[in-house]
Amino acid sequence: MKKPTITIFLTIILTIILSACNHTGEPLYIHQKFTQLNTVITPWEKDNDLLPWKGQGHMEIINSIDDIYATQTERFIEENPNWLNVDFSTKSILAIRSVLFNYDYWQFTKVISFAIYNRDDSYTIKKGEYSLYAVNYYAHFNSDEEEEDHSNWRIYQIAIVTDKIPSNAEITANWSLSVSPE
Repeated sequence: MKKPTITIFLTIILTIILSACNHTGEPLYIHQKFTQLNTVITPWEKDNDLLPWKGQGHMEIINSIDDIYATQTERFIEENPNWLNVDFSTKSILAIRSVLFNYDYWQFTKVISFAIYNRDDSYTIKKGEYSLYAVNYYAHFNSDEEEEDHSNWRIYQIAIVTDKIPSNAEITANWSLSVSPE
């Protein structure tokens, strides 16, 4: 099976799972509308002035302009002034910072789904918890690349604007890697 076919297959399976109904007829997940903001990428430097490293998969729920200034650098805000135009009375920004491997082959990152879990009977996830699913698309992905060589690594941040999220919300983020169809 070719990699683009695998991605399409996995997306179909994910859609079926996320839209499954529980025994009451209610959907398992309630999909949330969102708008993805620009993906921001910076060199792999722990203390850079655009996206300082905060750890793999570091997530911020931003519910005010004060939160933007508390979580983003001055340079980031200067280069992304649209963040200051979000109506925080009804909206939130969810930002996730992580490592981007094989930057030379990276094409784009897309958030595929953002949803709220809608069941009471799970041991691992509770009703009202959020789930975000994103895909990093590459023209080519070299998994044999030396682990010690970080020259092709970058720090990146993806972000979405969505309906208001509680500041203490539980959010699980999942990623997959895919080769973009040419």
